[in-house]
Amino acid sequence: MSKKIITFIFVVIILLVGVGVWLAFTGSPILNNIFTSDEENLFPFGEQNNDTTVVGDTNTTDMDTDGDSTSLDTTPSPMRLIYDGPVAGAIAFDTKNDTIIRFIDRVKGNIFETYASTTKMVRLSNTTIPRVHDAYWFSSGETVVLRYIRDDNETISTFVGSLEKQSTTTITESEFTPYRLSGGFLPENIETLTLSPDQTSIFYILRNENGSTGYTISERGGTGKKVFTSPLRGWNATFPLKNNVLLETKPSYISTNSLHILNLTNGRLSELMSSVFGLTGLLSPDGKVLLASKSENSRITLFAKDVKTKKETVLNVATLPEKCVWSKIQTSVVYCGAPTRLARTNYPDVWYQGTLSFSDDIFRINVETGSVELVASPTRDVETEIDVIKPFLNKRESHLYFFNKNDYAFWSVALETNE
Repeated sequence: MSKKIITFIFVVIILLVGVGVWLAFTGSPILNNIFTSDEENLFPFGEQNNDTTVVGDTNTTDMDTDGDSTSLDTTPSPMRLIYDGPVAGAIAFDTKNDTIIRFIDRVKGNIFETYASTTKMVRLSNTTIPRVHDAYWFSSGETVVLRYIRDDNETISTFVGSLEKQSTTTITESEFTPYRLSGGFLPENIETLTLSPDQTSIFYILRNENGSTGYTISERGGTGKKVFTSPLRGWNATFPLKNNVLLETKPSYISTNSLHILNLTNGRLSELMSSVFGLTGLLSPDGKVLLASKSENSRITLFAKDVKTKKETVLNVATLPEKCVWSKIQTSVVYCGAPTRLARTNYPDVWYQGTLSFSDDIFRINVETGSVELVASPTRDVETEIDVIKPFLNKRESHLYFFNKNDYAFWSVALETNE
Protein backbone atom coordinates (compact mmCIF):
# COMPACT_ATOMS: atom_id res chain seq x y z
CA MET A 1 0.00 0.00 0.00
CA SER A 2 1.46 3.43 -0.95
CA LYS A 3 2.28 6.06 1.62
CA LYS A 4 -0.28 8.46 0.02
CA ILE A 5 -3.18 6.03 0.60
CA ILE A 6 -2.10 5.37 4.21
CA THR A 7 -1.90 9.12 4.87
CA PHE A 8 -5.38 9.67 3.34
CA ILE A 9 -6.99 6.95 5.53
CA PHE A 10 -5.32 8.40 8.65
CA VAL A 11 -6.69 11.91 7.91
CA VAL A 12 -10.24 10.55 7.40
CA ILE A 13 -10.13 8.69 10.73
CA ILE A 14 -8.96 11.84 12.54
CA LEU A 15 -11.81 13.84 10.99
CA LEU A 16 -14.46 11.27 11.95
CA VAL A 17 -13.24 11.13 15.55
CA GLY A 18 -13.31 14.90 15.73
CA VAL A 19 -16.88 15.15 14.46
CA GLY A 20 -17.96 12.48 16.97
CA VAL A 21 -16.42 14.38 19.88
CA TRP A 22 -18.09 17.62 18.72
CA LEU A 23 -21.53 15.97 18.57
CA ALA A 24 -21.08 14.43 21.99
CA PHE A 25 -20.54 17.86 23.57
CA THR A 26 -22.93 20.01 21.51
CA GLY A 27 -25.70 17.44 20.91
CA SER A 28 -27.33 16.41 17.68
CA PRO A 29 -30.12 18.85 16.74
CA ILE A 30 -32.21 15.88 15.50
CA LEU A 31 -31.80 13.89 18.72
CA ASN A 32 -32.50 16.95 20.87
CA ASN A 33 -35.89 17.27 19.14
CA ILE A 34 -36.80 13.68 20.09
CA PHE A 35 -35.48 13.35 23.63
CA THR A 36 -35.95 15.84 26.41
CA SER A 37 -35.59 15.86 30.16
CA ASP A 38 -38.51 18.28 30.47
CA GLU A 39 -41.35 16.12 31.92
CA GLU A 40 -44.05 18.53 30.75
CA ASN A 41 -43.07 17.85 27.15
CA LEU A 42 -43.11 14.06 27.46
CA PHE A 43 -46.92 14.05 27.20
CA PRO A 44 -47.83 16.61 24.50
CA PHE A 45 -51.59 15.94 24.85
CA GLY A 46 -51.78 16.89 28.52
CA GLU A 47 -51.41 15.13 31.86
CA GLN A 48 -51.85 11.37 31.64
CA ASN A 49 -54.43 9.81 33.92
CA ASN A 50 -55.85 6.30 33.97
CA ASP A 51 -59.34 7.77 34.20
CA THR A 52 -58.92 10.10 31.25
CA THR A 53 -58.85 9.38 27.55
CA VAL A 54 -57.61 12.04 25.15
CA VAL A 55 -58.45 11.61 21.50
CA GLY A 56 -57.31 13.80 18.64
CA ASP A 57 -54.42 15.95 17.52
CA THR A 58 -53.63 19.26 19.20
CA ASN A 59 -51.77 20.59 16.15
CA THR A 60 -53.73 23.53 14.69
CA THR A 61 -51.31 24.89 12.11
CA ASP A 62 -49.43 23.53 9.13
CA MET A 63 -46.39 24.70 7.18
CA ASP A 64 -46.74 25.40 3.48
CA THR A 65 -43.93 24.80 0.98
CA ASP A 66 -42.46 28.25 1.66
CA GLY A 67 -42.22 27.61 5.38
CA ASP A 68 -45.05 30.00 6.31
CA SER A 69 -47.52 29.07 9.03
CA THR A 70 -51.04 28.60 7.62
CA SER A 71 -54.18 28.21 9.69
CA LEU A 72 -56.07 24.90 9.49
CA ASP A 73 -59.76 24.32 10.15
CA THR A 74 -59.92 24.11 13.96
CA THR A 75 -63.63 23.30 14.14
CA PRO A 76 -63.88 20.51 16.71
CA SER A 77 -65.05 17.14 15.43
CA PRO A 78 -68.59 16.21 16.47
CA MET A 79 -67.33 12.64 17.03
CA ARG A 80 -65.93 11.25 20.26
CA LEU A 81 -64.30 7.90 20.94
CA ILE A 82 -65.73 7.09 24.36
CA TYR A 83 -63.97 3.74 24.83
CA ASP A 84 -61.62 2.00 22.43
CA GLY A 85 -61.93 -1.45 23.99
CA PRO A 86 -64.76 -3.78 22.93
CA VAL A 87 -68.06 -2.79 24.55
CA ALA A 88 -71.10 -5.05 24.97
CA GLY A 89 -73.75 -2.40 25.54
CA ALA A 90 -74.37 1.07 26.95
CA ILE A 91 -76.94 3.56 28.20
CA ALA A 92 -76.98 7.37 28.25
CA PHE A 93 -79.37 9.13 30.64
CA ASP A 94 -79.73 12.85 31.15
CA THR A 95 -79.26 14.92 34.27
CA LYS A 96 -80.18 18.61 34.50
CA ASN A 97 -76.95 19.82 32.90
CA ASP A 98 -75.20 16.74 31.56
CA THR A 99 -75.56 13.17 30.31
CA ILE A 100 -74.33 10.13 32.23
CA ILE A 101 -72.92 7.34 30.05
CA ARG A 102 -72.58 3.81 31.41
CA PHE A 103 -71.23 0.85 29.51
CA ILE A 104 -69.92 -2.69 29.95
CA ASP A 105 -66.55 -3.95 28.79
CA ARG A 106 -66.87 -7.09 26.67
CA VAL A 107 -63.71 -8.78 27.89
CA LYS A 108 -64.32 -8.82 31.67
CA GLY A 109 -67.84 -7.49 32.10
CA ASN A 110 -66.65 -4.50 34.16
CA ILE A 111 -68.94 -1.46 34.25
CA PHE A 112 -67.62 2.04 33.53
CA GLU A 113 -69.14 5.51 33.75
CA THR A 114 -68.35 8.82 32.12
CA TYR A 115 -70.19 12.01 31.15
CA ALA A 116 -70.88 13.72 27.85
CA SER A 117 -68.98 16.78 29.10
CA THR A 118 -65.75 15.03 30.16
CA THR A 119 -63.33 12.30 29.14
CA LYS A 120 -62.75 11.16 32.74
CA MET A 121 -63.68 7.52 33.25
CA VAL A 122 -64.71 5.76 36.48
CA ARG A 123 -64.91 2.01 36.97
CA LEU A 124 -68.19 1.39 38.82
CA SER A 125 -67.94 -2.39 39.17
CA ASN A 126 -65.14 -4.91 38.74
CA THR A 127 -67.41 -7.95 38.92
CA THR A 128 -65.85 -10.27 36.34
CA ILE A 129 -68.10 -11.88 33.74
CA PRO A 130 -65.85 -12.89 30.83
CA ARG A 131 -66.78 -12.70 27.16
CA VAL A 132 -69.99 -10.70 27.43
CA HIS A 133 -71.51 -10.57 23.96
CA ASP A 134 -74.48 -8.24 24.51
CA ALA A 135 -75.69 -5.96 27.29
CA TYR A 136 -79.13 -4.34 27.58
CA TRP A 137 -79.67 -1.60 30.15
CA PHE A 138 -82.92 -0.81 31.93
CA SER A 139 -83.86 2.87 32.05
CA SER A 140 -82.77 3.24 35.69
CA GLY A 141 -79.17 2.63 34.71
CA GLU A 142 -78.95 0.34 37.73
CA THR A 143 -80.00 -2.98 36.15
CA VAL A 144 -78.51 -4.65 33.10
CA VAL A 145 -79.05 -7.86 31.11
CA LEU A 146 -75.84 -9.62 30.08
CA ARG A 147 -75.63 -12.38 27.47
CA TYR A 148 -72.56 -14.53 27.13
CA ILE A 149 -71.45 -18.00 26.04
CA ARG A 150 -70.37 -20.43 28.75
CA ASP A 151 -67.07 -22.31 28.75
CA ASP A 152 -68.59 -25.16 26.72
CA ASN A 153 -68.83 -22.67 23.80
CA GLU A 154 -72.44 -23.72 23.23
CA THR A 155 -74.68 -22.64 26.10
CA ILE A 156 -75.97 -19.04 25.96
CA SER A 157 -76.45 -17.62 29.46
CA THR A 158 -78.55 -14.54 30.20
CA PHE A 159 -77.79 -12.82 33.51
CA VAL A 160 -79.89 -9.98 34.96
CA GLY A 161 -77.78 -8.00 37.41
CA SER A 162 -78.22 -4.89 39.52
CA LEU A 163 -75.60 -2.52 40.87
CA GLU A 164 -75.26 -2.86 44.65
CA LYS A 165 -73.21 -0.46 46.72
CA GLN A 166 -70.28 -1.94 48.58
CA SER A 167 -67.79 -0.65 51.14
CA THR A 168 -64.13 -1.27 51.94
CA THR A 169 -65.26 -3.48 54.84
CA THR A 170 -66.33 -6.13 52.30
CA ILE A 171 -63.40 -5.81 49.89
CA THR A 172 -59.76 -4.75 50.06
CA GLU A 173 -59.17 -1.07 49.43
CA SER A 174 -56.88 -1.71 46.46
CA GLU A 175 -59.67 -3.62 44.68
CA PHE A 176 -62.49 -1.30 45.75
CA THR A 177 -65.13 -0.12 43.30
CA PRO A 178 -68.34 1.68 44.35
CA TYR A 179 -70.59 -1.17 43.24
CA ARG A 180 -70.73 -4.87 42.60
CA LEU A 181 -73.07 -6.61 40.19
CA SER A 182 -75.43 -9.21 41.63
CA GLY A 183 -78.56 -10.91 40.34
CA GLY A 184 -79.89 -14.09 38.75
CA PHE A 185 -80.31 -15.92 35.47
CA LEU A 186 -83.05 -16.19 32.88
CA PRO A 187 -83.53 -19.54 31.08
CA GLU A 188 -80.56 -20.78 29.06
CA ASN A 189 -80.26 -20.48 25.29
CA ILE A 190 -82.60 -17.54 24.76
CA GLU A 191 -82.75 -17.07 20.98
CA THR A 192 -83.52 -13.37 20.85
CA LEU A 193 -84.05 -10.63 23.44
CA THR A 194 -85.17 -7.01 23.28
CA LEU A 195 -86.10 -4.21 25.70
CA SER A 196 -89.37 -2.27 25.72
CA PRO A 197 -89.24 1.34 24.45
CA ASP A 198 -89.33 2.68 28.01
CA GLN A 199 -86.60 0.17 28.94
CA THR A 200 -88.51 -1.28 31.89
CA SER A 201 -89.36 -4.78 30.58
CA ILE A 202 -87.95 -7.54 28.37
CA PHE A 203 -89.37 -9.64 25.58
CA TYR A 204 -87.47 -12.84 24.78
CA ILE A 205 -87.95 -15.97 22.69
CA LEU A 206 -86.98 -19.54 23.56
CA ARG A 207 -86.74 -22.42 21.12
CA ASN A 208 -88.53 -25.64 21.98
CA GLU A 209 -89.38 -28.93 20.30
CA ASN A 210 -92.58 -27.44 18.90
CA GLY A 211 -91.05 -24.20 17.58
CA SER A 212 -90.69 -20.99 19.59
CA THR A 213 -92.26 -19.41 22.68
CA GLY A 214 -92.10 -15.73 23.65
CA TYR A 215 -92.15 -14.28 27.16
CA THR A 216 -92.16 -10.89 28.86
CA ILE A 217 -90.62 -10.03 32.21
CA SER A 218 -90.21 -6.73 34.08
CA GLU A 219 -87.13 -5.21 35.69
CA ARG A 220 -88.52 -6.32 39.05
CA GLY A 221 -88.04 -9.94 37.98
CA GLY A 222 -90.35 -12.83 38.69
CA THR A 223 -91.60 -15.50 36.33
CA GLY A 224 -91.76 -14.76 32.62
CA LYS A 225 -95.26 -14.36 31.19
CA LYS A 226 -95.93 -16.41 28.04
CA VAL A 227 -97.24 -14.13 25.28
CA PHE A 228 -96.36 -15.86 22.00
CA THR A 229 -96.07 -19.31 20.45
CA SER A 230 -95.08 -20.26 16.91
CA PRO A 231 -94.16 -23.43 15.02
CA LEU A 232 -91.33 -21.42 13.41
CA ARG A 233 -87.84 -20.82 14.78
CA GLY A 234 -85.23 -18.18 14.05
CA TRP A 235 -87.18 -15.01 14.90
CA ASN A 236 -85.63 -11.58 15.31
CA ALA A 237 -87.44 -9.13 17.59
CA THR A 238 -87.57 -5.41 18.38
CA PHE A 239 -89.89 -3.67 20.86
CA PRO A 240 -90.94 -0.36 19.24
CA LEU A 241 -94.26 0.26 21.01
CA LYS A 242 -95.48 -0.20 24.58
CA ASN A 243 -97.69 -3.21 23.79
CA ASN A 244 -96.34 -4.26 20.40
CA VAL A 245 -93.31 -6.28 19.36
CA LEU A 246 -92.03 -6.35 15.78
CA LEU A 247 -91.16 -9.93 14.81
CA GLU A 248 -89.05 -10.75 11.80
CA THR A 249 -88.24 -14.12 10.24
CA LYS A 250 -84.53 -14.40 9.45
CA PRO A 251 -83.69 -12.32 6.34
CA SER A 252 -81.59 -13.66 3.46
CA TYR A 253 -80.99 -12.83 -0.18
CA ILE A 254 -81.83 -16.40 -1.21
CA SER A 255 -85.32 -16.55 0.31
CA THR A 256 -88.27 -14.33 1.12
CA ASN A 257 -89.23 -13.51 4.68
CA SER A 258 -91.85 -11.52 6.58
CA LEU A 259 -92.50 -8.94 9.28
CA HIS A 260 -95.27 -9.21 11.87
CA ILE A 261 -96.67 -7.15 14.74
CA LEU A 262 -97.32 -9.04 17.98
CA ASN A 263 -99.94 -7.43 20.21
CA LEU A 264 -98.90 -8.25 23.77
CA THR A 265 -102.34 -7.43 25.16
CA ASN A 266 -104.30 -10.03 23.19
CA GLY A 267 -101.51 -12.16 21.68
CA ARG A 268 -102.64 -11.45 18.12
CA LEU A 269 -100.02 -11.67 15.36
CA SER A 270 -100.62 -9.36 12.37
CA GLU A 271 -98.64 -9.50 9.15
CA LEU A 272 -96.96 -6.23 8.20
CA MET A 273 -94.99 -7.31 5.10
CA SER A 274 -94.16 -10.63 3.45
CA SER A 275 -92.69 -12.36 0.40
CA VAL A 276 -89.71 -10.00 0.16
CA PHE A 277 -86.09 -11.09 -0.26
CA GLY A 278 -83.75 -10.00 2.54
CA LEU A 279 -86.48 -8.06 4.34
CA THR A 280 -85.57 -6.36 7.60
CA GLY A 281 -87.35 -3.48 9.33
CA LEU A 282 -87.52 -0.92 12.13
CA LEU A 283 -90.90 0.51 13.20
CA SER A 284 -91.18 4.18 14.19
CA PRO A 285 -91.93 5.03 17.86
CA ASP A 286 -95.49 6.10 16.95
CA GLY A 287 -96.06 2.93 14.91
CA LYS A 288 -96.97 4.86 11.76
CA VAL A 289 -93.94 4.21 9.53
CA LEU A 290 -91.85 1.13 8.86
CA LEU A 291 -88.25 1.75 7.84
CA ALA A 292 -87.29 -1.34 5.85
CA SER A 293 -84.71 -2.69 3.45
CA LYS A 294 -84.74 -5.49 0.91
CA SER A 295 -82.26 -7.35 -1.25
CA GLU A 296 -82.71 -6.36 -4.89
CA ASN A 297 -80.34 -7.06 -7.79
CA SER A 298 -77.43 -7.63 -5.37
CA ARG A 299 -78.11 -4.23 -3.85
CA ILE A 300 -79.73 -2.86 -0.69
CA THR A 301 -82.89 -0.80 -1.18
CA LEU A 302 -84.00 1.27 1.81
CA PHE A 303 -87.60 2.48 1.90
CA ALA A 304 -90.24 3.90 4.23
CA LYS A 305 -93.67 2.29 4.31
CA ASP A 306 -96.76 4.04 5.65
CA VAL A 307 -98.36 1.39 7.87
CA LYS A 308 -101.90 2.72 7.30
CA THR A 309 -101.87 3.53 3.57
CA LYS A 310 -99.28 0.86 2.62
CA LYS A 311 -97.48 3.44 0.47
CA GLU A 312 -93.75 2.77 0.03
CA THR A 313 -91.18 5.51 -0.61
CA VAL A 314 -87.64 4.59 -1.64
CA LEU A 315 -85.07 6.69 0.23
CA ASN A 316 -81.94 8.20 -1.25
CA VAL A 317 -79.69 6.23 1.12
CA ALA A 318 -78.75 2.56 0.90
CA THR A 319 -78.34 0.89 4.30
CA LEU A 320 -79.86 -1.64 6.69
CA PRO A 321 -82.42 -0.62 9.35
CA GLU A 322 -80.25 -2.31 12.01
CA LYS A 323 -77.86 0.59 11.49
CA CYS A 324 -80.56 3.17 12.26
CA VAL A 325 -82.47 4.66 15.20
CA TRP A 326 -85.68 6.69 15.17
CA SER A 327 -85.95 10.08 16.83
CA LYS A 328 -88.65 10.26 19.49
CA ILE A 329 -88.70 14.06 19.39
CA GLN A 330 -89.14 14.34 15.61
CA THR A 331 -91.00 11.17 14.71
CA SER A 332 -90.37 11.48 10.96
CA VAL A 333 -86.59 11.58 11.48
CA VAL A 334 -84.23 8.64 11.60
CA TYR A 335 -80.45 8.60 12.10
CA CYS A 336 -78.51 5.99 10.13
CA GLY A 337 -75.02 4.76 9.46
CA ALA A 338 -74.82 4.18 5.70
CA PRO A 339 -71.96 2.71 3.66
CA THR A 340 -69.94 5.17 1.58
CA ARG A 341 -69.69 2.49 -1.10
CA LEU A 342 -71.60 -0.68 -1.84
CA ALA A 343 -70.37 -3.47 -4.10
CA ARG A 344 -72.89 -5.77 -5.73
CA THR A 345 -73.08 -8.86 -3.54
CA ASN A 346 -75.37 -11.02 -1.43
CA TYR A 347 -76.97 -8.60 1.03
CA PRO A 348 -77.72 -8.79 3.91
CA ASP A 349 -76.08 -12.21 4.40
CA VAL A 350 -72.48 -11.12 3.80
CA TRP A 351 -72.78 -8.39 6.44
CA TYR A 352 -74.43 -10.64 9.03
CA GLN A 353 -71.79 -13.32 8.47
CA GLY A 354 -68.95 -10.82 8.82
CA THR A 355 -67.45 -11.53 5.39
CA LEU A 356 -68.04 -7.89 4.40
CA SER A 357 -67.60 -4.75 6.45
CA PHE A 358 -68.91 -1.24 5.75
CA SER A 359 -67.26 2.15 6.07
CA ASP A 360 -70.17 4.38 7.06
CA ASP A 361 -71.09 8.01 7.01
CA ILE A 362 -73.84 9.09 9.41
CA PHE A 363 -77.00 10.71 8.10
CA ARG A 364 -80.16 12.36 9.36
CA ILE A 365 -83.08 11.26 7.16
CA ASN A 366 -86.57 12.75 7.11
CA VAL A 367 -88.84 10.02 5.77
CA GLU A 368 -91.69 12.48 5.08
CA THR A 369 -89.74 14.96 2.96
CA GLY A 370 -87.05 12.54 1.76
CA SER A 371 -84.30 14.96 2.80
CA VAL A 372 -80.91 13.51 3.72
CA GLU A 373 -78.39 15.45 5.82
CA LEU A 374 -74.81 14.40 6.54
CA VAL A 375 -74.20 14.44 10.30
CA ALA A 376 -70.68 13.04 10.45
CA SER A 377 -68.10 11.34 8.26
CA PRO A 378 -65.79 9.15 10.39
CA THR A 379 -63.11 8.81 7.72
CA ARG A 380 -63.01 12.59 7.39
CA ASP A 381 -63.63 13.62 11.00
CA VAL A 382 -61.54 11.05 12.89
CA GLU A 383 -59.76 9.14 10.09
CA THR A 384 -61.43 5.89 11.13
CA GLU A 385 -63.58 3.45 9.21
CA ILE A 386 -66.68 2.71 11.28
CA ASP A 387 -69.33 0.08 10.61
CA VAL A 388 -72.23 1.42 12.71
CA ILE A 389 -74.26 -0.99 14.84
CA LYS A 390 -76.70 -0.63 17.77
CA PRO A 391 -77.22 3.14 17.50
CA PHE A 392 -79.23 4.89 20.23
CA LEU A 393 -80.05 8.40 21.44
CA ASN A 394 -80.19 10.00 24.86
CA LYS A 395 -83.59 11.43 25.82
CA ARG A 396 -82.61 15.01 24.92
CA GLU A 397 -81.22 13.69 21.62
CA SER A 398 -78.14 15.82 21.99
CA HIS A 399 -75.95 12.86 21.05
CA LEU A 400 -76.09 9.76 18.90
CA TYR A 401 -74.30 6.75 20.40
CA PHE A 402 -73.19 3.62 18.55
CA PHE A 403 -70.58 0.87 18.27
CA ASN A 404 -68.13 -0.02 15.53
CA LYS A 405 -68.81 -3.55 14.30
CA ASN A 406 -65.14 -3.84 13.31
CA ASP A 407 -63.82 -3.70 16.89
CA TYR A 408 -66.87 -2.86 19.10
CA ALA A 409 -65.35 0.46 20.12
CA PHE A 410 -67.91 2.87 21.61
CA TRP A 411 -68.50 6.24 19.87
CA SER A 412 -70.76 9.26 20.03
CA VAL A 413 -71.70 12.11 17.71
CA ALA A 414 -72.87 15.49 18.97
CA LEU A 415 -76.14 16.52 17.30
CA GLU A 416 -77.78 19.88 16.86
CA THR A 417 -79.94 20.50 19.90
CA ASN A 418 -83.62 19.65 19.62
CA GLU A 419 -84.57 21.82 22.58
